[in-house]
Parts: sequence; C-alpha cells; structure tokens
Amino acid sequence: MKKLVKGFVAILLAVVLTLSLAACGKREFAADGKYTAFATGTHSDYAGVVTPELTVVTVTIKNDKITGYYIDVRQAVRTQSEDEDGNVTYAFAFNAKTKKELLYDYGMQGASPIGKEWFEQAEAIEAFMLENGPAAIKIKDDGTYDGIAGATMDDGGVKELALAAIELAKAGKFQAVYASGSDVYSAHMIVNKKGEPTELVIDTIQAGRSASSTGTFVWNTETKQQLGYRYGMHAPAAGLMPVTTANEAQYKTWLKDNNKLEWFEQVELIAKDVLAKGLQGYKYDAIATVTITTTGYEAVIKGLAEASK
Repeated sequence: MKKLVKGFVAILLAVVLTLSLAACGKREFAADGKYTAFATGTHSDYAGVVTPELTVVTVTIKNDKITGYYIDVRQAVRTQSEDEDGNVTYAFAFNAKTKKELLYDYGMQGASPIGKEWFEQAEAIEAFMLENGPAAIKIKDDGTYDGIAGATMDDGGVKELALAAIELAKAGKFQAVYASGSDVYSAHMIVNKKGEPTELVIDTIQAGRSASSTGTFVWNTETKQQLGYRYGMHAPAAGLMPVTTANEAQYKTWLKDNNKLEWFEQVELIAKDVLAKGLQGYKYDAIATVTITTTGYEAVIKGLAEASK
C-alpha cells in the first residue's frame, strides 16, 4: 500500500511539475507578432536591364506558435534622360505595387508551366511552409521548387529568408522595410521577454555610384549606418569630398564647430525619441537638430508598430 501511495505521489509531482513549467511560460519565441526578414537584390529582365529588387518573408507568431507566412517581392523600373550635350544618365524607381499586389497584372500565368500566377504560387509556398516548415523545402539545381504542389517558380532566396524570420522571432527582433525611389529604408527593434523595446536602429541602403552612369543597377556595399561619418552628409559644405578614414577626424571637427550632425547621429535622435515616447501611436514632431527628410523613417517606425502590436 505504501509503495502504491509513493508511486501515486511521484506521478502527481511529475504532473504538477509539468503544469508548473507550462505555467511559467517558457516560450519558443520572444513575443507574438510579425517578424520580417528581407534581402536587397537585383532583377534582370528579358532585355538584360538590371534593376533593384526587394524580397520579404514574414512569419506570424500567435500564442507562441507559427500561424502564417507571407512572401512578397517589389521590383523596379529604369528610366533614362539625356542632357543638351548628349550625356545619358539613368534613374531607378521601385514599382508602386509589389508582385502580390499586382495579382494577375504581374503576368506570370501565361509563361507558367502550371498556369499559375506569381501570387498563387507564393500562396502555395506559404501553405507548404506552414504545414511542413521552411527547412522542408527542396530546391532543384536550376533554383526552382521541387515537390511543392502549385509552385514551380524560382525560390529567389525565400527559403533562407523564412528560416531567418523564424530566428528573428526567437530573438525578439522585429524588422520593417520601406522602398522609395531606389532606396530601401529599414528599422529593427529588439524586445525583451516582456515585449518591451530595448533597441531601435534605423538604416538605409542606396544605389552604388556607378548605377546612374552605366544603367546597370548595383547596391552600395555599405548601408548609411555602416558608412558612419564616411557617408559625408555635410562633406560638400565642409570641403572634404569624399570623407575617408584619413580626413574623418577633420570632418568631425568641422561638424562640431558648425553644430551639424551626421546622418547616423540624426536617426539615432529619432530612435531615442521613439523609445522615450513609446512605439504604439508614435507621432514624429520636429527635432531641432534633425534636418533629414523623415518620411521613410516614419514609415518603418509605423511598420514596427504594426508588426509588434
């Protein structure tokens, strides 16, 4: 009888321990919300024109479970102009609508071996990942999907972005992107176990210098944050073009003497303002020392708020 009682108590303790661990709320993901991984790349059309491209994959976490995936791509167009001396320059601009937003107007259906439009194939991939996980995706040597019903198009980095989005969710790192002109604005925010923001960083990546003259788009190898003082926002006024490691100290002195802030210093003030006022419902009010145009940065801040609410 004592052995039976001891056995019952042991089982009861095990059950209580299991329930206690569940109640403690040890999560797989840092917080519920929508986590986006993105990649800047290029697209080459049938005529060989190379333009910028932005690919995003978002994973939705609800009650500590993955409840959905979202795939999208924004492409761009190239225009050219000629001055009175016959010099040709090129400009690039992201399309107003993404592939998903274009629906049947994107025009893949006719060329698809299965007669499916891009958004339909993207939805098939999203459904496959939700059921099987992105790690289960198989890709053929030519880059197209293998074994996903309703999807035969090129992967285009979607699998890796989906896996990256899951890791972002585990780390509590929200990201938002906004494409305008040929620039991609981004922001990331890290939250703690309580879902409270602990870090907010705003960034931008732009076209490489050669794009406007050659007509072939390339991304700059560094973002504005990575460039730091070498971005040289005030370099023309300082007479220090370009800013390099050799003249950076001189440039810093000029900024201080003229009460100017470099780009990364200005967006840092915006980020601090967001953290101080609170992300949800944030409205930017002019900051005296911030002279940059803030439209793109306000867009990514709003994106972070929507992703984390």
